[in-house]
Amino acid sequence: MDSVAEKAPETKKIDCKLEFEALKSPIVPRVHTFPLKNEISGSLLTVGHPFKLICTGEGIRVPSAEFRLRFDEALAKPLQKYAFVEPKLVESSPDQIVIETKSYLAGKRQLKFFIEGDASGQVLEAASFELNVISVRSFLPKGGYFDENAPQPIPEEGQGLTGATQQGKPQPFPMLGNIEMPYPIYLWIALAVVILLFSLTAFAVYRTKKRKKELMSRWEECKSPVGSHKDFHKTLRSKERVWYQKDVDNQQMILKIYEELRLFFFREYQLDNQKKDHKHILEFFAKNKKSSSSRLNRLRILLDDLSDASADQVEKEEDVKDYLKRSRELVDHLYLKGGV
Repeated sequence: MDSVAEKAPETKKIDCKLEFEALKSPIVPRVHTFPLKNEISGSLLTVGHPFKLICTGEGIRVPSAEFRLRFDEALAKPLQKYAFVEPKLVESSPDQIVIETKSYLAGKRQLKFFIEGDASGQVLEAASFELNVISVRSFLPKGGYFDENAPQPIPEEGQGLTGATQQGKPQPFPMLGNIEMPYPIYLWIALAVVILLFSLTAFAVYRTKKRKKELMSRWEECKSPVGSHKDFHKTLRSKERVWYQKDVDNQQMILKIYEELRLFFFREYQLDNQKKDHKHILEFFAKNKKSSSSRLNRLRILLDDLSDASADQVEKEEDVKDYLKRSRELVDHLYLKGGV
Protein backbone atom coordinates (compact mmCIF):
# COMPACT_ATOMS: atom_id res chain seq x y z
CA MET A 1 0.00 0.00 0.00
CA ASP A 2 1.20 3.51 -0.86
CA SER A 3 0.06 4.90 2.43
CA VAL A 4 -0.25 3.54 5.92
CA ALA A 5 -3.56 3.97 7.68
CA GLU A 6 -3.32 6.53 10.51
CA LYS A 7 -3.00 4.73 13.84
CA ALA A 8 -5.75 5.53 16.37
CA PRO A 9 -4.43 7.04 19.64
CA GLU A 10 -3.92 4.54 22.47
CA THR A 11 -6.39 4.93 25.35
CA LYS A 12 -5.50 3.89 28.90
CA LYS A 13 -7.97 3.57 31.76
CA ILE A 14 -7.00 5.39 34.95
CA ASP A 15 -8.49 5.74 38.43
CA CYS A 16 -8.51 9.23 39.98
CA LYS A 17 -9.11 10.46 43.48
CA LEU A 18 -9.06 13.81 45.31
CA GLU A 19 -6.72 15.03 47.99
CA PHE A 20 -6.80 18.46 49.58
CA GLU A 21 -5.72 20.20 52.74
CA ALA A 22 -8.45 20.67 55.31
CA LEU A 23 -9.58 24.21 55.97
CA LYS A 24 -7.52 25.79 58.75
CA SER A 25 -10.53 27.79 59.92
CA PRO A 26 -14.28 27.26 59.58
CA ILE A 27 -14.57 30.91 58.58
CA VAL A 28 -14.28 31.91 54.95
CA PRO A 29 -11.55 34.55 54.23
CA ARG A 30 -12.76 38.17 53.94
CA VAL A 31 -16.10 37.40 55.60
CA HIS A 32 -14.75 36.84 59.11
CA THR A 33 -16.90 39.70 60.45
CA PHE A 34 -20.11 37.87 59.51
CA PRO A 35 -21.68 34.93 61.38
CA LEU A 36 -22.06 31.77 59.27
CA LYS A 37 -25.38 29.96 59.19
CA ASN A 38 -23.61 26.58 59.50
CA GLU A 39 -20.07 25.63 60.33
CA ILE A 40 -17.94 24.68 57.31
CA SER A 41 -16.28 21.35 58.00
CA GLY A 42 -12.59 21.00 57.20
CA SER A 43 -13.34 17.70 55.42
CA LEU A 44 -15.45 19.38 52.74
CA LEU A 45 -14.09 20.67 49.46
CA THR A 46 -15.36 24.21 48.93
CA VAL A 47 -15.57 26.28 45.77
CA GLY A 48 -12.16 27.64 44.71
CA HIS A 49 -10.23 25.56 47.28
CA PRO A 50 -7.07 23.99 45.72
CA PHE A 51 -6.94 20.19 45.54
CA LYS A 52 -4.82 17.48 43.95
CA LEU A 53 -6.16 15.12 41.30
CA ILE A 54 -4.20 11.87 41.77
CA CYS A 55 -4.57 9.44 38.86
CA THR A 56 -3.05 5.93 38.75
CA GLY A 57 -2.84 3.23 36.11
CA GLU A 58 -0.50 0.67 34.51
CA GLY A 59 1.81 1.67 31.70
CA ILE A 60 0.67 5.29 31.51
CA ARG A 61 2.99 7.73 29.87
CA VAL A 62 3.81 11.07 31.41
CA PRO A 63 1.88 13.86 29.65
CA SER A 64 3.69 17.02 28.62
CA ALA A 65 3.37 20.31 30.46
CA GLU A 66 0.96 21.45 27.73
CA PHE A 67 -1.56 18.70 28.49
CA ARG A 68 -5.28 19.41 28.38
CA LEU A 69 -8.37 18.04 30.06
CA ARG A 70 -11.33 17.11 27.88
CA PHE A 71 -14.75 16.23 29.26
CA ASP A 72 -17.40 13.86 28.03
CA GLU A 73 -20.38 15.44 26.28
CA ALA A 74 -22.56 14.48 29.26
CA LEU A 75 -21.28 17.64 30.99
CA ALA A 76 -22.66 20.74 29.30
CA LYS A 77 -20.02 22.82 27.55
CA PRO A 78 -20.80 26.05 29.48
CA LEU A 79 -19.98 24.14 32.70
CA GLN A 80 -16.81 22.42 31.52
CA LYS A 81 -14.56 25.43 32.04
CA TYR A 82 -15.54 25.53 35.73
CA ALA A 83 -14.90 21.86 36.54
CA PHE A 84 -11.07 21.98 36.70
CA VAL A 85 -9.67 25.51 36.67
CA GLU A 86 -5.97 26.23 35.96
CA PRO A 87 -4.75 22.59 36.06
CA LYS A 88 -1.01 22.13 36.60
CA LEU A 89 1.10 18.97 36.51
CA VAL A 90 3.02 18.78 39.80
CA GLU A 91 4.18 15.13 39.90
CA SER A 92 4.52 12.27 37.41
CA SER A 93 5.75 8.66 37.21
CA PRO A 94 5.04 5.60 35.01
CA ASP A 95 2.21 4.57 37.37
CA GLN A 96 0.88 7.89 38.69
CA ILE A 97 0.36 11.52 37.75
CA VAL A 98 -0.67 14.33 40.10
CA ILE A 99 -2.47 17.42 38.84
CA GLU A 100 -3.12 20.45 41.04
CA THR A 101 -6.28 22.41 40.26
CA LYS A 102 -9.44 23.88 41.77
CA SER A 103 -13.11 23.80 40.89
CA TYR A 104 -15.90 26.36 40.71
CA LEU A 105 -18.50 23.75 39.79
CA ALA A 106 -20.76 23.57 42.84
CA GLY A 107 -22.62 20.38 43.59
CA LYS A 108 -22.12 16.62 43.42
CA ARG A 109 -21.45 15.16 39.95
CA GLN A 110 -20.16 12.01 38.24
CA LEU A 111 -17.63 13.15 35.63
CA LYS A 112 -15.94 11.41 32.74
CA PHE A 113 -12.85 13.16 31.44
CA PHE A 114 -9.73 12.57 29.37
CA ILE A 115 -6.12 13.70 29.81
CA GLU A 116 -4.45 14.43 26.49
CA GLY A 117 -1.02 15.77 25.60
CA ASP A 118 1.40 12.83 25.52
CA ALA A 119 3.92 12.98 22.65
CA SER A 120 2.94 9.47 21.51
CA GLY A 121 -0.72 10.40 21.40
CA GLN A 122 -1.75 8.33 24.43
CA VAL A 123 -5.06 9.37 25.98
CA LEU A 124 -5.80 8.73 29.65
CA GLU A 125 -9.48 8.09 30.41
CA ALA A 126 -11.14 8.53 33.82
CA ALA A 127 -14.45 6.81 33.20
CA SER A 128 -16.13 7.51 36.52
CA PHE A 129 -14.96 10.28 38.83
CA GLU A 130 -17.07 11.78 41.59
CA LEU A 131 -16.66 15.51 42.21
CA ASN A 132 -18.44 17.03 45.22
CA VAL A 133 -17.82 20.76 45.71
CA ILE A 134 -19.63 22.76 48.41
CA SER A 135 -20.66 26.35 47.66
CA VAL A 136 -19.74 28.73 50.50
CA ARG A 137 -22.77 30.87 49.64
CA SER A 138 -24.97 28.43 51.52
CA PHE A 139 -23.03 29.27 54.71
CA LEU A 140 -23.16 33.07 54.39
CA PRO A 141 -25.91 35.38 55.67
CA LYS A 142 -27.95 37.30 53.17
CA GLY A 143 -25.94 40.23 51.83
CA GLY A 144 -22.55 38.62 52.64
CA TYR A 145 -19.34 39.21 50.75
CA PHE A 146 -19.37 38.58 47.00
CA ASP A 147 -16.21 38.73 44.94
CA GLU A 148 -16.99 39.74 41.36
CA ASN A 149 -13.45 39.04 40.15
CA ALA A 150 -13.47 35.32 41.02
CA PRO A 151 -15.15 32.78 38.68
CA GLN A 152 -18.69 32.31 39.92
CA PRO A 153 -19.85 28.94 41.36
CA ILE A 154 -22.20 27.07 39.07
CA PRO A 155 -25.62 25.94 40.40
CA GLU A 156 -26.10 22.31 41.32
CA GLU A 157 -26.86 19.76 38.63
CA GLY A 158 -30.42 19.85 37.41
CA GLN A 159 -30.91 23.55 38.04
CA GLY A 160 -29.24 24.68 34.84
CA LEU A 161 -28.08 28.10 33.76
CA THR A 162 -31.64 29.37 33.42
CA GLY A 163 -32.29 28.56 37.07
CA ALA A 164 -29.15 30.39 38.11
CA THR A 165 -30.25 33.44 36.16
CA GLN A 166 -33.74 33.34 37.72
CA GLN A 167 -32.29 33.20 41.22
CA GLY A 168 -30.46 36.45 40.60
CA LYS A 169 -26.82 37.29 41.08
CA PRO A 170 -25.84 38.13 44.67
CA GLN A 171 -25.11 41.81 44.87
CA PRO A 172 -21.78 43.13 46.20
CA PHE A 173 -21.66 45.80 48.86
CA PRO A 174 -22.18 49.38 47.62
CA MET A 175 -19.61 51.11 45.46
CA LEU A 176 -18.11 54.53 46.09
CA GLY A 177 -17.08 55.54 42.59
CA ASN A 178 -14.83 52.69 41.50
CA ILE A 179 -14.03 51.68 45.09
CA GLU A 180 -15.79 48.65 46.54
CA MET A 181 -17.23 49.16 50.01
CA PRO A 182 -16.29 45.98 51.94
CA TYR A 183 -18.87 46.43 54.70
CA PRO A 184 -22.70 46.67 54.77
CA ILE A 185 -24.29 50.04 54.08
CA TYR A 186 -25.63 50.42 57.63
CA LEU A 187 -22.05 50.46 58.95
CA TRP A 188 -21.20 53.33 56.59
CA ILE A 189 -24.35 55.19 57.68
CA ALA A 190 -23.38 54.69 61.34
CA LEU A 191 -19.87 55.93 60.59
CA ALA A 192 -21.27 59.00 58.82
CA VAL A 193 -23.52 59.76 61.83
CA VAL A 194 -20.57 59.42 64.23
CA ILE A 195 -18.44 61.74 62.08
CA LEU A 196 -21.31 64.24 61.85
CA LEU A 197 -21.86 64.22 65.63
CA PHE A 198 -18.13 64.57 66.23
CA SER A 199 -17.98 67.51 63.80
CA LEU A 200 -20.96 69.24 65.44
CA THR A 201 -19.46 68.71 68.90
CA ALA A 202 -16.09 70.03 67.78
CA PHE A 203 -17.77 73.06 66.20
CA ALA A 204 -19.79 73.74 69.38
CA VAL A 205 -16.63 73.51 71.51
CA TYR A 206 -14.82 75.83 69.12
CA ARG A 207 -17.68 78.38 69.24
CA THR A 208 -17.80 78.22 73.04
CA LYS A 209 -14.05 78.75 73.34
CA LYS A 210 -14.17 81.57 70.83
CA ARG A 211 -16.96 83.34 72.74
CA LYS A 212 -15.09 82.85 76.00
CA LYS A 213 -11.94 84.29 74.47
CA GLU A 214 -13.83 87.31 73.11
CA LEU A 215 -15.54 87.78 76.48
CA MET A 216 -12.21 87.72 78.32
CA SER A 217 -10.74 90.16 75.81
CA ARG A 218 -13.59 92.61 76.42
CA TRP A 219 -13.33 92.02 80.16
CA GLU A 220 -9.63 92.95 80.08
CA GLU A 221 -10.49 96.13 78.20
CA CYS A 222 -13.31 97.04 80.60
CA LYS A 223 -11.38 96.44 83.82
CA SER A 224 -11.00 99.54 85.93
CA PRO A 225 -7.77 100.34 87.80
CA VAL A 226 -9.83 101.63 90.77
CA GLY A 227 -12.11 98.56 90.92
CA SER A 228 -15.56 97.85 89.51
CA HIS A 229 -17.33 99.09 92.68
CA LYS A 230 -15.72 102.53 92.72
CA ASP A 231 -15.88 102.85 88.96
CA PHE A 232 -19.64 102.18 89.02
CA HIS A 233 -20.28 104.98 91.52
CA LYS A 234 -17.93 107.35 89.72
CA THR A 235 -19.54 106.79 86.32
CA LEU A 236 -23.07 106.93 87.73
CA ARG A 237 -22.38 110.29 89.46
CA SER A 238 -21.07 111.66 86.18
CA LYS A 239 -24.19 110.58 84.31
CA GLU A 240 -26.38 111.85 87.15
CA ARG A 241 -24.89 115.35 86.84
CA VAL A 242 -25.65 115.34 83.13
CA TRP A 243 -29.21 114.31 83.94
CA TYR A 244 -29.61 117.11 86.54
CA GLN A 245 -28.50 119.58 83.88
CA LYS A 246 -31.34 118.31 81.71
CA ASP A 247 -28.97 117.18 78.95
CA VAL A 248 -30.67 113.75 78.96
CA ASP A 249 -34.31 112.94 79.71
CA ASN A 250 -35.66 110.49 82.27
CA GLN A 251 -36.00 107.72 79.75
CA GLN A 252 -32.37 107.96 78.66
CA MET A 253 -31.17 108.14 82.27
CA ILE A 254 -32.98 104.92 83.21
CA LEU A 255 -31.39 103.23 80.23
CA LYS A 256 -27.93 104.41 81.36
CA ILE A 257 -28.53 103.10 84.90
CA TYR A 258 -29.41 99.69 83.41
CA GLU A 259 -26.32 99.72 81.19
CA GLU A 260 -24.03 100.66 84.10
CA LEU A 261 -25.45 97.86 86.24
CA ARG A 262 -24.89 95.36 83.43
CA LEU A 263 -21.33 96.69 83.01
CA PHE A 264 -20.71 96.32 86.75
CA PHE A 265 -21.82 92.67 86.65
CA PHE A 266 -19.53 92.10 83.70
CA ARG A 267 -16.48 93.67 85.34
CA GLU A 268 -17.05 92.05 88.72
CA TYR A 269 -18.42 88.61 87.76
CA GLN A 270 -17.69 88.31 84.00
CA LEU A 271 -21.42 88.11 83.24
CA ASP A 272 -21.80 89.05 79.59
CA ASN A 273 -23.34 92.52 79.27
CA GLN A 274 -24.12 92.12 75.58
CA LYS A 275 -26.84 89.51 75.97
CA LYS A 276 -30.35 90.68 75.20
CA ASP A 277 -31.76 89.99 78.67
CA HIS A 278 -30.50 89.60 82.24
CA LYS A 279 -31.69 86.04 82.84
CA HIS A 280 -28.11 84.75 83.09
CA ILE A 281 -27.41 87.30 85.87
CA LEU A 282 -30.31 86.03 87.99
CA GLU A 283 -29.25 82.41 87.37
CA PHE A 284 -25.71 83.22 88.48
CA PHE A 285 -26.78 84.73 91.81
CA ALA A 286 -29.38 81.99 92.34
CA LYS A 287 -26.47 79.50 92.45
CA ASN A 288 -24.50 81.70 94.87
CA LYS A 289 -24.72 80.33 98.41
CA LYS A 290 -24.40 83.83 99.86
CA SER A 291 -27.56 85.03 98.13
CA SER A 292 -30.85 85.21 100.00
CA SER A 293 -34.19 84.58 98.29
CA SER A 294 -35.62 87.97 99.34
CA ARG A 295 -32.66 89.95 97.97
CA LEU A 296 -32.59 87.83 94.84
CA ASN A 297 -36.24 88.72 94.29
CA ARG A 298 -35.43 92.45 94.77
CA LEU A 299 -32.65 92.16 92.21
CA ARG A 300 -35.03 90.57 89.73
CA ILE A 301 -37.61 93.35 90.27
CA LEU A 302 -34.99 96.07 89.84
CA LEU A 303 -33.58 94.65 86.62
CA ASP A 304 -37.07 93.99 85.25
CA ASP A 305 -38.19 97.55 86.06
CA LEU A 306 -35.10 99.10 84.47
CA SER A 307 -35.34 96.99 81.30
CA ASP A 308 -39.11 97.59 81.01
CA ALA A 309 -38.85 101.30 81.70
CA SER A 310 -36.19 101.77 79.07
CA ALA A 311 -38.66 100.62 76.43
CA ASP A 312 -41.89 101.98 77.96
CA GLN A 313 -43.50 105.38 78.42
CA VAL A 314 -41.65 108.38 79.89
CA GLU A 315 -40.91 107.94 83.61
CA LYS A 316 -41.15 110.56 86.35
CA GLU A 317 -38.13 112.20 87.97
CA GLU A 318 -38.94 110.53 91.31
CA ASP A 319 -38.75 107.12 89.63
CA VAL A 320 -35.30 107.90 88.25
CA LYS A 321 -34.06 108.89 91.73
CA ASP A 322 -35.51 105.68 93.17
CA TYR A 323 -33.68 103.59 90.55
CA LEU A 324 -30.45 105.43 91.33
CA LYS A 325 -30.80 104.75 95.04
CA ARG A 326 -31.68 101.06 94.63
CA SER A 327 -28.86 100.50 92.15
CA ARG A 328 -26.26 102.04 94.47
CA GLU A 329 -27.52 100.02 97.45
CA LEU A 330 -27.34 96.84 95.37
CA VAL A 331 -23.74 97.44 94.25
CA ASP A 332 -22.65 98.37 97.80
CA HIS A 333 -24.21 95.23 99.22
CA LEU A 334 -22.53 93.03 96.57
CA TYR A 335 -19.20 94.70 97.29
CA LEU A 336 -19.49 94.10 101.03
CA LYS A 337 -21.24 90.72 101.19
CA GLY A 338 -20.24 89.06 97.92
CA GLY A 339 -23.82 88.03 97.17
CA VAL A 340 -27.31 89.54 96.93
